[in-house]
Amino acid sequence: MEKLTDFINFNNNDSLCKMPKNDLIYLLLLLNNYYLEYRDNLGLLEESTFGIEIEAEYTRGTFYNQIKEFLEKGWIQKNDDSLDDGDEYTSPILTDSIESWQDIKKICGILDKHYEIKDSCGGHIHIGTNILENKSENWFHFFKLWEAYENIIFRFSCGEFLNHRQDIIKYAKPIANKLHNKFKLNEFKKNSSIDDVIEYFELKKQEALTFKNIKKEYANTIEIRCPNGTLEPIIWQNNINFFTKFILFCKSNQYDEDFIQKRLGKNNSNQIKSYSYINLNQAMELADMIFYNNLDKIYFLRQYLKSFEINNNEINLEKAKLFIKK
Repeated sequence: MEKLTDFINFNNNDSLCKMPKNDLIYLLLLLNNYYLEYRDNLGLLEESTFGIEIEAEYTRGTFYNQIKEFLEKGWIQKNDDSLDDGDEYTSPILTDSIESWQDIKKICGILDKHYEIKDSCGGHIHIGTNILENKSENWFHFFKLWEAYENIIFRFSCGEFLNHRQDIIKYAKPIANKLHNKFKLNEFKKNSSIDDVIEYFELKKQEALTFKNIKKEYANTIEIRCPNGTLEPIIWQNNINFFTKFILFCKSNQYDEDFIQKRLGKNNSNQIKSYSYINLNQAMELADMIFYNNLDKIYFLRQYLKSFEINNNEINLEKAKLFIKK
C-alpha cells in the first residue's frame, strides 16, 4: 500500500467533498495509518496571537528547577478550583514561531512526568480578537459558523480521547442552542458595536466560548473552553491551528452566508449526546471551507475521526488509538 503523502499532495488544496467515492475511501484507509507530527509553524497570519491554559492533576515528584525558566518567561502556575489536586499553567502571549512551539513542547514534556489528564481537566485556548478586525459582521459570521458546526468542533476538541470530560456541561457548556435562539429573535444587527455584540449573546465563563477577557488591556481574547485537557504538544498545536483558522475564515471573502444557513437547516441535532458521533460529510465540508491546503485538512480529519472510534462514556476519559507520532 502506498503512503498517504504519495496519494495526496499536502501542498495542494483539493476539495474533499468533491473527491470520487473510491478515491475518498482509499484516502481514509491511508489516513488511518498516518501519524501526526509536530510542526515548526502553521502558516498563521503574522498578527495572529494565542495563549493556552494547561490543566492537569498532580501525580508525583518535585520539578521547580525544570519549570523555573517558563515562570521567568511569563508562564503562570496556579491552583484551579475545578481540579481535585492539580494546577493550571497559563502561557504568556504566543505566536506562530519556532520559539513558541518549542516552549509548548518542552513544558508539556516536563509536566507529563509529574501530572496526568483526568476528567476534570480542560485545555482552554485564547485567540487574540484582533484577527476579526473589530468588525461586527465578522463576529456575526463567527457565531453562525460555530452554531452550524458545533457538533464537529466538540468531537475534534476531544483531542486524543474518544469522549468529552465529565464536567464539560458544568464548565464548557455547548452554545449552539443559545446562539440559535438569539439569532431567531432577529434583534442582532451586523453594524452593531462589538460591545453590543458581546452584551447581546451573553456568553458566560461556563460556556464553550467566553468573552470575559475582551477589551481587557492584558488579554483581549476569545476564550475557547471546550477542548479536553492534554499534555500532548501535537494536540495543542492542532487545536490552535483549527480554532485560529476557523476564526480567520469568518472574515474571508469566501464566507458564504447562504451556504451556512442551509447547513443549519440540515442539522439534525445540536445536543451534546450526539456530538461524539461522526459526520464525515459535514467534517469534510468544514475542512474544505476553513483550510487552504491538504496538510491542514489531513491533520484536522485525523484528530476528528480518531480511526472512526466512538465512545459515549460520560464517566471516564478513554484514549483513542494512537494517531500522533511519539
